[in-house]
Amino acid sequence: MELEPKYIRAYNEKYEVDSVFIEKLHMYPVAISLNIIDQVKSVVDHLPKKEEYMQLVSGVVKGDKPFFFQVMYLNEPEYMPIFTDIEEIDVDEYLDEINNKKTITWSRQDTK
Repeated sequence: MELEPKYIRAYNEKYEVDSVFIEKLHMYPVAISLNIIDQVKSVVDHLPKKEEYMQLVSGVVKGDKPFFFQVMYLNEPEYMPIFTDIEEIDVDEYLDEINNKKTITWSRQDTK
């Protein structure tokens, strides 16, 4: 018997969210989680599409103590993106992602 994948379909039907992603968001303070969700939603239409390839995009929640994070997602042609995981990263990793143009800010700029 084959198991169904565990994910939650988003209400706007622009993307899907894996249960691991939701569980990880619950580990962070509500203000940080809501900010991450807003950032992910703002870039969902601009993420590159690749066949059978997990991708990463990084972001930062600004504040007195910045929170750096990385989101893993699958975004294949003809399908909506699926956000699968989220991890806290350090500032050095975030700076590397800026240099590699793999941040939420760069993703938004790529379409202008």
